[in-house]
Amino acid sequence: MERCAAALVLELVDAAAGHESRVLAVRCDCLNECGDDPWLRDGRAEPCDRLKERRAQKVQRDEDLVVLRGLADWIHDQDVKATLNRILEELR
Repeated sequence: MERCAAALVLELVDAAAGHESRVLAVRCDCLNECGDDPWLRDGRAEPCDRLKERRAQKVQRDEDLVVLRGLADWIHDQDVKATLNRILEELR
């Protein structure tokens, strides 16, 4: 996807006149891989639908990882409790 021509012209005019660049959000124009458009970092470009989906998937994976870690801790704790209970039963 190419950058909006109007945004590029305004940026060149602003630079030539010594003014700050106008903030115009255009669709991202990834260079080598999805999400590598430098304009995404400073807000001059909006992420494309593919990048939005990838970001949403990452958030979901991070949330799932928290749940899985909590489950692993619980399973570990239950295993330790069961082992200690067995040892106490054998000592009685």
